Amino acid sequence: MNKATLTLTIADIEALSLVAREELQQLFFGALEQGVSSAFGVRSEPAEAISEFLEGPADLTVAMCRRLIAHPIHDKSLAILRTIAQNETPRFRMADILAAAPDAKEPNDLRGAWAGLSRRTRTILSNDEAEFVWWEGELIYDDAHKYVDRVGRVSVITHQSLRTALGIRS
Repeated sequence: MNKATLTLTIADIEALSLVAREELQQLFFGALEQGVSSAFGVRSEPAEAISEFLEGPADLTVAMCRRLIAHPIHDKSLAILRTIAQNETPRFRMADILAAAPDAKEPNDLRGAWAGLSRRTRTILSNDEAEFVWWEGELIYDDAHKYVDRVGRVSVITHQSLRTALGIRS
C-alpha cells in the first residue's frame, strides 16, 4: 500500500501565516501531548523539547468560552473578549482593546479585567498556571516615551471558540 507523504521545510513553515503555523503546531504537537504519537509514527522527543513547543496560551473550547463570558462579567472584560474575537487572527493589539474598553485610557486601567480573565481561565481549566493571553515582545513607546501599543495573542482554538460563543460570524 502506498502512503502519501507531505514534507515541509522550515522555510515553508516560516512562510505560513501565524494562524496556519499555530494550527500545524496544535495538529502535530497536540497529538504528542495526548500520547498518541506512536499511532502516527512520530518519533519520540525528550519531554523538555515537546513542552517547549506546547507552551502558549490556554486552549478553551466553545463551552469553556461560554463560561468565561458568563455573568457576572465586567464591561471591560467583555470588551476585551469581544475585541479579541473580532480580530481575523488570534493576535490583537492592546491599543484596539483600550479603544473598545469603557473608561480605559492606559493598560493599567485594565489590570483588574485581565486578572479576572486569568482567574476565570484557571478556574475553568482547574490549572493554576494556565494563561489566557500571551504577550509578544515588549511594550511599544513613542519618541516621548509615552505608551503606544503591545501585541498579544490567544490560542487558535480559544480564538475560534470565542468567536462562536460571542456569535461572531467569519
